Amino acid sequence: MSPEIIAAIVAGITTVAGAIAWGIKLFFNKLTGYLLELKPNGGASLKDQVNRLEESYKRLESSHEKLDKKVDKLYELLISLVGKG
Repeated sequence: MSPEIIAAIVAGITTVAGAIAWGIKLFFNKLTGYLLELKPNGGASLKDQVNRLEESYKRLESSHEKLDKKVDKLYELLISLVGKG
């Protein structure tokens, strides 16, 4: 083989290897960004937002249960008053 062909083959292999290395680096940079969203960081991550929504839902659920008990109590009171009349 002539030196020009060997140089062309080496250049081609180097180019392909460089492109693969660049793609792998890009992939891991994106993956790192996604993984950072799954860790709490004081409010800005997806994990923090899910935790806030979960806490808000728990408070709302607790308020709803209290309201249900009050409505049930009023319903029982109303039934007892209507039953006496």
